[in-house]
Amino acid sequence: MFIKEKPVKVYNLLTAATEVGVSVSVEPQSNQFTYQGYGSTGADDGDAQADIEGSLDGINWSIIDSLFFTLSTAVSTVSGSADTPWKYVRANLLTINGTAANVSIILGYN
Repeated sequence: MFIKEKPVKVYNLLTAATEVGVSVSVEPQSNQFTYQGYGSTGADDGDAQADIEGSLDGINWSIIDSLFFTLSTAVSTVSGSADTPWKYVRANLLTINGTAANVSIILGYN
């Protein structure tokens, strides 16, 4: 018997972000979703912190998870998952330090 799996939908919340700020919000069509962040520096070491946030109304936001990055010239990754009924989800890059430091965060669900 063949079990047909739903395709995973992926959204880029942050793409090579170099400055603090919030991403666009997305509306995952599932209460279960995963997220992965990755980043690096152009030279030396750095760090970054980003929150994954959820909202029911698109105005008031709550922290779902905090991601802490240890950045270097090699790409580092952090990830997590949630099983919460948020209508909207976004990333909020709170800090980023390091020479040519950048962070990307993607969100996926099926």
